[in-house]
Amino acid sequence: MFVSACQPASATKASVSTLAATDSPVPSATLSLEPTITVSPTSTELPTDLPTPIPSDTPTETLTLMPCLKLIFPENGADLPKLGLVTFLWDTQPGASSYRLEILPPGGKVVTFISKETVHNQYAESLPWGGEHKWQVAALDAKGKTICTSQTFTFTKPMPPLISTWTPTPNRGELQATVPTLTRTPRTLTPQPSQ
Repeated sequence: MFVSACQPASATKASVSTLAATDSPVPSATLSLEPTITVSPTSTELPTDLPTPIPSDTPTETLTLMPCLKLIFPENGADLPKLGLVTFLWDTQPGASSYRLEILPPGGKVVTFISKETVHNQYAESLPWGGEHKWQVAALDAKGKTICTSQTFTFTKPMPPLISTWTPTPNRGELQATVPTLTRTPRTLTPQPSQ
């Protein structure tokens, strides 16, 4: 190719680049507009809003919630007798060294019993309240800390009979029975047909 001295230098470059473009193919690059994230394994910078993983050779401990013990007797909503021995019974709890039986009488304070066994016997008359009671059991570890607490059951019991007390009389020093009096409403009994 012959280049004339009259042509400006920019024209010469343009014609050379035009020739080069037509004579041999030039590789083209494609521009991607999608953002890309490059993660470098040797990078020490971590995003501040993500938790930092700590490498460890030991397996990590996972927290599994264990179900708590189940109450067996008295059943939920049971009617207990006025007098006599009542057996409170529940399942065992893994890891428990002892159990705390809690009985909440109506309008009273919680009555608590500690047992190494999954059973506790209690006389009905020792709970002097009538009406609906609530009860639950807490499983305790060797240090006396609560592992878990069962669901709450209810039972109903009538008032125990009144017990007379003996007190000395003020005059002679003799013992005298003090018997509380009850006002009773007369009831009419209706005979039931025999079956």
